[in-house]
Amino acid sequence: MQRVEVDLMSGPTVIDPRFVDFNDKSTINEGNDDEKLFTNGIAIEGYQKSDMGKDGRTDLKYGILVRDIPDECDALIARVIDVGGNIAMSCTYFCAKSIATDEKADFEDGAMPPAGWTN
Repeated sequence: MQRVEVDLMSGPTVIDPRFVDFNDKSTINEGNDDEKLFTNGIAIEGYQKSDMGKDGRTDLKYGILVRDIPDECDALIARVIDVGGNIAMSCTYFCAKSIATDEKADFEDGAMPPAGWTN
């Protein structure tokens, strides 16, 4: 994983694109402290040991966290980009106002390498 992008949408319009790029130090904070987790309202949290496996998440054990979502945002779309530039996109997740949400996104079907990707 090289980069994660999340588009905050209002209808069909992107109102706030956010991203984390592991080659761009301005988009991440170094360290293992919860206070350093977010940069510009987005964070990627890795799980070395996690209960995510109980949810059937066996390949990619990362969480995309988004906070400070504007009131006009009604949907989110996430993309994961690997080091080869391959892109996997989520479905559209609709936001409920002022309610924390936990959604699962499966960017892989288990095929290795994924369709269209090369080793």
